[in-house]
Amino acid sequence: MKIVLYKVLIFLKIHRLFQYVNRNTIIILMYHGFTDHDHRGVENYLGFHIPKSAFEKQLQYLQKDYNIISLKKAVDIIKNKKKIPKNSIVLTIDDGYNSNYSLAYPIIKKLRAPATIFLTTSFVDEQKFLWVDRLEYAINNTKEEKLNIDNNKYILSDTNTKLDCVRSIKSKLKKIKPGKRMVILEGIENELGAKLNSNNAPDIYRPLSWNKIKEMKQSGLVNFGSHTHTHPILSQCNKKQIKNELLFSKNLLEREIGIKCNDFAYPNGQPEDFSEEVVGCLKRINYKCALTTVAGKNNPDTNLYKLKRYPVSNRDDLVEFKIILSGISSFLNKIKNLI
Repeated sequence: MKIVLYKVLIFLKIHRLFQYVNRNTIIILMYHGFTDHDHRGVENYLGFHIPKSAFEKQLQYLQKDYNIISLKKAVDIIKNKKKIPKNSIVLTIDDGYNSNYSLAYPIIKKLRAPATIFLTTSFVDEQKFLWVDRLEYAINNTKEEKLNIDNNKYILSDTNTKLDCVRSIKSKLKKIKPGKRMVILEGIENELGAKLNSNNAPDIYRPLSWNKIKEMKQSGLVNFGSHTHTHPILSQCNKKQIKNELLFSKNLLEREIGIKCNDFAYPNGQPEDFSEEVVGCLKRINYKCALTTVAGKNNPDTNLYKLKRYPVSNRDDLVEFKIILSGISSFLNKIKNLI
């Protein structure tokens, strides 16, 4: 029903009206990974790895109807209260998956579209897989049909029960401090007899290498920022841990690829996932901006350390993509909340 409504709105060109109303704002899009095949079980269940064909269609649409600018230009506009180019869009990609190079980069080069990739530096430098991917892999690939953890019993007999399990455990682990989270995760992997490693990792979980990062950087189209070193939720860290995460990743990026690392993206990125202490630390060690995962548009009055982004997933077909960018979906949600 929703898609039918969206198609009618696009047919009537209502999205053009909303696009015109919002023309003097900056939209920042957030991608993660990319894929060129279907996935089995709970692999990529959130749809954060989108088909490369969808990515290309989205960029082609953006080039036709929007003005793709670099994050650096967007920050300069906001910082100096400059006039915003009409219908400005910024492309960002989080984490540092290898598919950013193998699948997205050829499209970025072909269409000459600037983008910023935020790297979790331990993922790249030490090939340490992200904990959410380790959990997803273990549950998807286990031969066990039951899991007992912290007095909770989970059935793993089919895709639906595995999906319930991964959602439940992921939600609980997000609320636990990183050290304890890793202990619990290792226990889950041991009990399930399935552990993600460099020998068995599906393509979507693999990290970038420094050589590929350097190649993209040399193109002049792709810039890089920090997404911390180990991807903790920073509000769960103490002051020393916060500084170490922000400074170590910044220094590592600057040393390995010869850039001035000015840009940062908060892991998880919701308001409860960072604090004014984190913002203060970012400023003290000379980050110039920080990006959240709070949905919304940006303007010259937006706090540079609380920039908003719209997430993109494989559930967003081109029709829904157009509706989200235009601002119609946000408008409809506001109406819904008032009813």
